[in-house]
Amino acid sequence: MANAAKRMKEKKAAQLAEAIKSKKLKLALGEVVEEVISAPVVGVVTDVVVDDVDDGEYTEDELNDMLKADLIELAESLGLDTDGKREVLIDRILTA
Repeated sequence: MANAAKRMKEKKAAQLAEAIKSKKLKLALGEVVEEVISAPVVGVVTDVVVDDVDDGEYTEDELNDMLKADLIELAESLGLDTDGKREVLIDRILTA
């Protein structure tokens, strides 16, 4: 009986290996999974410049909580110089 169970497991393993290799992905249970190719998703890509400071959306406290890398990215998006310490960047952003 143990040999029969072992042969059955080996057969299932071989079927699974073949299923993985086959083009239509025949599963070990005999099911066939067809490949589905969907239509391409069409969308409009737009460049958006974040200018939240002029709208008053960033407070000095919020800017102080940001990482320097985020401050640099925000300064770049506003067209500001990105050199200097955090405090200098925050000042530039607030006065922009």
